[in-house]
Amino acid sequence: MIRIAKEALNGIEDGNLEDKYRWEQGFTMQAYSSPDSAETRRAFVEKRDAKF
Repeated sequence: MIRIAKEALNGIEDGNLEDKYRWEQGFTMQAYSSPDSAETRRAFVEKRDAKF
């Protein structure tokens, strides 16, 4: 997740804002699709610690 966040932040510095926003959304989808993300959401709803 840290790698994805760093790549997204480093890539949005210069250029067209709308293009960069759409490019960053690809990273958001990638992060959201990960198994850890699903476990984190379930743990939040169930009010418990996530188990990775």
